[in-house]
Amino acid sequence: MKVRLDKLLSERGLCNRSEVDKLIRLGEVDSRYGAKLVAKQKVEAEEILFRGEPLDPEKLYILMYKPQGFVCSHDDKGQLVYELLPERFNRRRPQVASIGRLDKDTTGALLFTDDGELNHRLISPKHHADKVYEVWLEKPIADWRVQPLREGGLYLEGESKPLLPAKCSLLLEGQAEILDIKQVTSAITQAQEANVEESDHLLLTLTEGRYHQVKRMFLALDNLVTKLHRVSFAGLDLKGLEIGQWRFLTNEELQTL
Repeated sequence: MKVRLDKLLSERGLCNRSEVDKLIRLGEVDSRYGAKLVAKQKVEAEEILFRGEPLDPEKLYILMYKPQGFVCSHDDKGQLVYELLPERFNRRRPQVASIGRLDKDTTGALLFTDDGELNHRLISPKHHADKVYEVWLEKPIADWRVQPLREGGLYLEGESKPLLPAKCSLLLEGQAEILDIKQVTSAITQAQEANVEESDHLLLTLTEGRYHQVKRMFLALDNLVTKLHRVSFAGLDLKGLEIGQWRFLTNEELQTL
């Protein structure tokens, strides 16, 4: 669909509308077909080059390996996860936003998009997207003690709605941080073969998202979470990413959401 060039570049976060004619004169905005451009003309996004590169997609779908110490907010003070994305993404309209949040001290898989419909759908209580976490506790917990989490029905303090059942497996103490889904099965198998009956290291899969949910779940079991890492969100894991890195989702991955 054709749209005015100045509107297109402004919505993609590349410049203000008033700057477009100047950027054209400087050769920073061009047509891949060599056509002469003016700010007010209607164009197809696919034909425009900005500083020699094609424009970013109309909608952004991003997976980040969130580092510890970053806040999932546009407004808070301190280090913000949005600072890890290119500035042009943060100038987009509509604004790029994280799909749900991770606490400041939590690491792992975090999705971003400027597709408001998808964002709303994935965080809706009706959607039940799997969220897999590695959990480290202050003190070891026995396998029988986490059974209430598996069965569901547990009430968190201050809430009137019970928790849904969650998958919960003890892991070997000292197990290295899990970065992709394939490692999950291996880690669980190793713990089962070792007949682990108590551990301070667990794997937890949730299908809902409540405020500080993981920490509050273990607090209800008289324990404290000392470290939390999200291995995957809706089947998307961190394979190939280093801490602080991000990548676009593939078309195949988008089809699974």
